[in-house]
Amino acid sequence: MNGPVLGEGQSLTQRGGVNIGGFFFTLFPKLVSPNGSSRSIKEDNIVNFHLFLSEQATSRGRSRQNRKKYKTLDPKKMDEYVASFNISLPTMIFVHGFQETNNAIAINGLLSAVSRSGRWNVVVVDWHQLSAGPWYPWALYNIQATGRFVANFIDSLGTAIEEQSYNEVRRRGRSDFLENLHIVGFSLGAHVAGIAGHHVTIGKVGRITGLDPAYPLVELLGSKNNLLDESDAQFVDVIHTGGGVFGTPYKMGHADFFPNGGRGVQPGCESLPFPHICSHWRAWRFFAESLLDERSFESLPCDSWEKFKRGDCDSSMNDAVNGTVYMGVGARNTARGRYYLRTYPTPPFSMPL
Repeated sequence: MNGPVLGEGQSLTQRGGVNIGGFFFTLFPKLVSPNGSSRSIKEDNIVNFHLFLSEQATSRGRSRQNRKKYKTLDPKKMDEYVASFNISLPTMIFVHGFQETNNAIAINGLLSAVSRSGRWNVVVVDWHQLSAGPWYPWALYNIQATGRFVANFIDSLGTAIEEQSYNEVRRRGRSDFLENLHIVGFSLGAHVAGIAGHHVTIGKVGRITGLDPAYPLVELLGSKNNLLDESDAQFVDVIHTGGGVFGTPYKMGHADFFPNGGRGVQPGCESLPFPHICSHWRAWRFFAESLLDERSFESLPCDSWEKFKRGDCDSSMNDAVNGTVYMGVGARNTARGRYYLRTYPTPPFSMPL
């Protein structure tokens, strides 16, 4: 399989800006037309796809760090990718948020968790050239083009799987690939995931998880088709932790989870310098923890946080309708509606009902 191997802290395209701790800033923001933009993106390498290979512990003096390795995928050579693809595993695609890179804190946290489970092929979408800080309105505008490019990538990968001559791959086929495909997007990346799901042409994506989908200025996008919604995949679940500030406060998917009410400041964030950023980040931290234990974060279906706090939610509904419903990667694809739960202020965050 061709393509450069990247170490943690590296990215294929970091020209015209600076990467500070996994956050990318530039003086020259880019705008890409939502329609007919995929060709220019491919030529400029503005959006890249990195196959996560491994995480290795390294030591520097007294400090110990985990170094991640990626292989950059060429959408034009998907047949070579499939030849090295572990077809016995489902695929998970991570999409970072505003002013982040493939080396962002959120992506590193998710990859550290997923590497310990070893249950997925993992691809990271690196769109930092189009989501660069401090230009949030530009990044918001660029989610359309980025989502379409992610959709093109998925179409190419699914088609390559179908066209492979290996019997095992043929038995699986692209329909099974899509059914077992899980796109996870944080903040603006959640809307990129939704747009990608909307524009995939070879079938319906199995699952999209939105981690506190971005809220500021989304009304400027107009149509609901420009944001994550339940039509974008067979199952769309959303974790709300910073609703009304950085995260969207209202229901968006088939199943929406509102830990600690999903609004205001999350437990453990109150005394920090930036409590609302901390609360926004809780979404990916909760999801990362669920990757290690699918039966963590048990939740209850309920109409509101107020009813949940009063104990007016019927816990028997969990077992009667869907079985126990967990927030995170273990969420049942039959779950529907609003779900509430409490969490601890520090990890491990999962709290029994």
